[in-house]
Amino acid sequence: MKYLILILILGCAKKPEAQCDETAANQVIPKSNGKPTVLVIGDSISMGYVKYVRAGLPDKQVVHNPCNAENTTNTLSKIDSWLDTRETFDTITFNNGMWDTAFSENDPFEVPIDEYAINIRAIAEKVKAKTDQPIFVLTTEAPADIEPLGKNGRILLYNQAAEEVINDVGGIEIIDLYTVSTTIRGLHNEGVHFLPAGYQVLANAILDVIGEI
Repeated sequence: MKYLILILILGCAKKPEAQCDETAANQVIPKSNGKPTVLVIGDSISMGYVKYVRAGLPDKQVVHNPCNAENTTNTLSKIDSWLDTRETFDTITFNNGMWDTAFSENDPFEVPIDEYAINIRAIAEKVKAKTDQPIFVLTTEAPADIEPLGKNGRILLYNQAAEEVINDVGGIEIIDLYTVSTTIRGLHNEGVHFLPAGYQVLANAILDVIGEI
């Protein structure tokens, strides 16, 4: 039994998780403080860069969905509760893909690419209905030396599928955070995560677009 437990722990070790307060008080988006609100929807990568986006937008209230949006299936099951916290948002950035592409064989979080495309369309339409400034963010790179099982090839395919859907929906800006992430390969921390300097670079790419809108 001890060996089975060890295998399960090791199998989960590379899931893209970040520290998250799981108390009930932190399972909701903060109430409006009167400033225009930027909602960031995503997984632990956006959880890592959101504080740098917040620092770069002092005149706006930058909030993240509670904890980790995980895959598109999870996001679709919760997004209405996130979006219903405001009548409208000044800007919404959103991403799914790192979890959908799986981290191992038989990963329960994997979402087949056809289903992923359907889910992204549904998410995009919900986001677009709540803001005049919707932004989709491409999934960041999983370098081969960090994720050697071909995960990055799947990320490229899922990013392509997402771009096609987002362009078809129309009216949504796309930030190519994948390409940005390929320029900071030396700034990874653990697995697909980044050091603070790496998250700052990712945030700068987000800020560049938000600032232009």
